[in-house]
Amino acid sequence: MREKRWTRPVDHYVGIPLCALLGAGAKIMARLKPPPERRVFSMLVIKFSAVGDTILLTPALSALRRHFPDALLTFLCTPVNREVVQQIPYVDDILCFDGLRSFLRTAKELRARQFDLVIDFEQWMRTSALLTVLSGAPRRLGFDTPGQHRAVAYTETFRPLEGVHEMGNFLRLALLTGATPTGERPRLWLTDADREKAVQILRNKPRPLVAVHPGCGPKGAPREWFPEHYALVADQLIEEQGATIVVTGGPGEKSLVEQVAAMMMHPPLTLAGVLSVTEFAAVLERCDLLICGNTGAMHIAAAVGTPTVALHGPTNPRKWGPVGEGHIVIQSRLPCSPCLNLGWDYGCKSHPCMSAISVEEVYRAALQVLRRSAPAFIPLTEVAVG
Repeated sequence: MREKRWTRPVDHYVGIPLCALLGAGAKIMARLKPPPERRVFSMLVIKFSAVGDTILLTPALSALRRHFPDALLTFLCTPVNREVVQQIPYVDDILCFDGLRSFLRTAKELRARQFDLVIDFEQWMRTSALLTVLSGAPRRLGFDTPGQHRAVAYTETFRPLEGVHEMGNFLRLALLTGATPTGERPRLWLTDADREKAVQILRNKPRPLVAVHPGCGPKGAPREWFPEHYALVADQLIEEQGATIVVTGGPGEKSLVEQVAAMMMHPPLTLAGVLSVTEFAAVLERCDLLICGNTGAMHIAAAVGTPTVALHGPTNPRKWGPVGEGHIVIQSRLPCSPCLNLGWDYGCKSHPCMSAISVEEVYRAALQVLRRSAPAFIPLTEVAVG
């Protein structure tokens, strides 16, 4: 969830004592008056951000839907990931949390709905843990993430496993309900209108179609490769492979996309902030390759079956890399890489790791993918739970 700078200190310094107080109170009340065991008629899933994480959550949602086929599944999201949630067929109802100013209203709404089960898939935010305990649900599941002081809010917890992909950790938390894996990989559901839009945009463009996504979101600058490097790789693909280059970006990345395009010798097709998430996914579905850093676009491409060359500096590809076959991950060779743990706690302020990734190795990886000889980097079997 992307909010103003003051929200994170408030979440930390106010959220931690409130979690301890309310969580302890809920546990005491449960001991004094144990809630009767009851069938799950309604459940709440909480995931505030981001698009990539929401896509990685879909196998867990699939398992929950199969285990509770008749239960009403409500998803509490934010404006950041709402568009993706709206397309997930396992979700029956959506509630949108619009920041701390809507906290009391949201808590009141959750309480009124009398959920039998709440599963909080956030790992560090105390806000989601507080909403979980304030929902009054008799069964509350969440992550016991080290150092985040959230576990007291839940009746059952799972400690995320080191070296395991986030998809696997999400799935393991869902399995605490008694659900079993369905074998589904992360997915996005596209409409015919989405695909028709992509056809119109890419009509008569020569192949190979290569998407270049230089941005990593509003707070993702440490994960971004240099614009001039993207431009060099793109020009080389045009000159030596006859590729069509599509430079893409989110609503706030128009200037970055234009910067990459201006640095190129050959004008690309630019798409920044003009498509919905699912229309963008449909464009990537028709591409032969995506080159990007660790951002939601990487997971979108993997979800629609498009191979990626994924550039990782501070982020651990074993935890956040693309799921599926045909991807190549290039990890910075600096000894301090990766350093990121929860998606925001970078190990330094200078972020030199992305500069250690060369234009030559990215171009070679792109050729390997385009020749359909790329090995699987993170097979589904490594992150699924059997």
